[in-house]
Amino acid sequence: MTEHELNLSSLPLDIIRLIIRSNIGERMENARLITPTWNILINEYFEELPPLRDLILYLGEDNPHIYLLVLKSHRTHFEKNILRDIIFHERYNMTQENERNLTLLPRDIIRLIIRSNIGERMENARLISPTWNILINQHFEELPSLSILHIRWRADQNYAFISLYVHKKYRCHFEKNVTRDTPFRDIGNEMLRASIKLLTFQSAFAFLTRLFQFTNKISLMYFEIFEDMDVIEHIIKCMRNIEIEGFAIFDGSYQNVQLSLERMCSRHKSNTLEFISRKNDPVEGWGDLIQKFANLLPIIYIYFVHHISEVSTLSWETFAQDLIARTSTNEVHIITQCSSSHYFREPWMEIFHTFREYFDHKLY
Repeated sequence: MTEHELNLSSLPLDIIRLIIRSNIGERMENARLITPTWNILINEYFEELPPLRDLILYLGEDNPHIYLLVLKSHRTHFEKNILRDIIFHERYNMTQENERNLTLLPRDIIRLIIRSNIGERMENARLISPTWNILINQHFEELPSLSILHIRWRADQNYAFISLYVHKKYRCHFEKNVTRDTPFRDIGNEMLRASIKLLTFQSAFAFLTRLFQFTNKISLMYFEIFEDMDVIEHIIKCMRNIEIEGFAIFDGSYQNVQLSLERMCSRHKSNTLEFISRKNDPVEGWGDLIQKFANLLPIIYIYFVHHISEVSTLSWETFAQDLIARTSTNEVHIITQCSSSHYFREPWMEIFHTFREYFDHKLY
């Protein structure tokens, strides 16, 4: 090559900027490798671009489409460079050809779409290509965990009450992406709590859909759902990607969640189920229900919020021993106001339980 020969590395800066601003698409990352100068100018180009406030991608089989939300001052830029023949405030319907082109999007754009609130469409997005599926898995692996989620819903009172408990180090993530205008409050031991009251089914479901898109694991999920089975089914539908270590149900609502709970424990490979009684005498049928789940899960907790008699306590302790002998569960714990009893299938499990309780206390 002579000193006068023209190549990509020797182009003038203004010509390089012109090329970068043209539609080179996926080749942008290759262009970074030409020379350090190309890489610097590409970085400058991206720093000067206006932000996109929101991107909503609907991936349903019928009429898939995209919504863009931009500041008014940036309208000309986006109409000229992206939408072109499409005017803002009018829906842009994707053709089948455009839908197939989702497979050709660069990885950074796919990640941006995944991080936007696509909710229930996440499972459809997995089917676009193996790359989409891999990036969705990576998205969930990188998310922080939620310590406790408590859902209380009464159809007769027409509101949902949802409480979130998170570790202090995850505060910014959950306040920014989930609770937003509702701040977390310090409750001690490095833990924070946020409580949200939602007045409609739609707002409660939208909130939970958003939550399940920004966490990958829930240590314990409390259910207090009365009468309205639609709520449970919608919750199940939108939390497919979440690992849930344990569930807790209350004696006042166990009949409504029983069948759904079986599916959730199986799907999420849970290991713990807590039965919580707020009554002096547990409701009829509780023993049969507990025995049923003792054959599905390795760890069972039975809590009594209020005082129960010594006779009842002894009866439940005998019941716990029978569970160990007759079912496949490994641990049964009976917790009352006055005492706690622990039963294990193998001696080493008791040692493991002691260490687990100690480290849980240290962490939380």
